[in-house]
Amino acid sequence: MLVAGLSFVSGSVDGISYLALGGIFASFMSGNTIFLGLRIGAGNLSSALQPLDSMIGYIAGVTLAAFIGYSSSNEQEIWPRDATKLVLVEFVLLVMFAIGGFLAGGTPNQVAVYALIALASVAMGIQSAVVYALRVYGVITTAISATWTGAIIGLVDLRRSPPTKRTPEQEHNVGIQIIVLLSFVLGATAGGLAETRFSLETAIIPVVIIGLVIVVARVRMR
Repeated sequence: MLVAGLSFVSGSVDGISYLALGGIFASFMSGNTIFLGLRIGAGNLSSALQPLDSMIGYIAGVTLAAFIGYSSSNEQEIWPRDATKLVLVEFVLLVMFAIGGFLAGGTPNQVAVYALIALASVAMGIQSAVVYALRVYGVITTAISATWTGAIIGLVDLRRSPPTKRTPEQEHNVGIQIIVLLSFVLGATAGGLAETRFSLETAIIPVVIIGLVIVVARVRMR
């Protein structure tokens, strides 16, 4: 459920950034890479800076998490304490993103757009590294295509396996993947619906969810 919460955050931040920050994604680097190539190919170099900004921020977030992330000695823990620390860093960045979005209003200037893209992308890079290190089977909250692939393959394997040969682990993994997919869609929906009414001020939504993730992690995963 903690990973599902992170997935909701990814979906909402991506939805808000796409609608309010120049049609880019904060976590979906495949999309940003395509946007970068398309805009360069069309000769629109100024608009190409936005996906490039997001890509650089995401790389910085993953790098930061890799440097300060938890060690392999914690592999036996379901949710290591260092994972909570990294999510706390993500929380701080998203709070700054929300405050910046509130101050920028409905029509942020270019400097504000680049700053907000960077904050959101660094946060998503950190989250991606955290989930990757947790080794949740077939789940990457910021690269949802991989989760779709894992869920479909898992469902096919379950369908082909006789009920007596299905393992609890198989069913558990597929269940997690489906919950993460639904959470991502719900997050994107919340970001999209709210953004049409409140613009960047809706960045408070992922802040609240990531705050709940931290509280639950600290209480339940001691």
